[in-house]
Amino acid sequence: MLELVGKATNTPYWRCIPGGKPDPVVVENMRRAYEALSPELKLGLVQVTLRKYGEPVQITQTLDEDTQRALQKVYSERYASLGELDVMTWKGFEPLFFGVPMAWDGQLAEMTPPPAARMPQEGVPTTTANDRVGS
Repeated sequence: MLELVGKATNTPYWRCIPGGKPDPVVVENMRRAYEALSPELKLGLVQVTLRKYGEPVQITQTLDEDTQRALQKVYSERYASLGELDVMTWKGFEPLFFGVPMAWDGQLAEMTPPPAARMPQEGVPTTTANDRVGS
């Protein structure tokens, strides 16, 4: 099931598991596939991945100013210790792809407010499915 979720969201399946560990076979397959992509497809994948970090880039398949700014921001905030990287290479793209933020990573979970549906509003009765059974 986790592999299906990963494929559907273009996220490594082990990132769907808190504390999951990379699968070396999948990593190698991803490396080969990424290296075989055209520059335009690589940039499109980079842009899709940046959107998962909350960056509002358009999918243009070009290294436009918005994409450059988003890359600078994400890499300086999360991967500065890796030094200068070229996202057109697997070595440069790998941390971006495999480091996609997940709710249990803490950063996004702290920034996400609880859904309004969970907060009862004054004067509005709250019911559950069990309250309605037999009525």
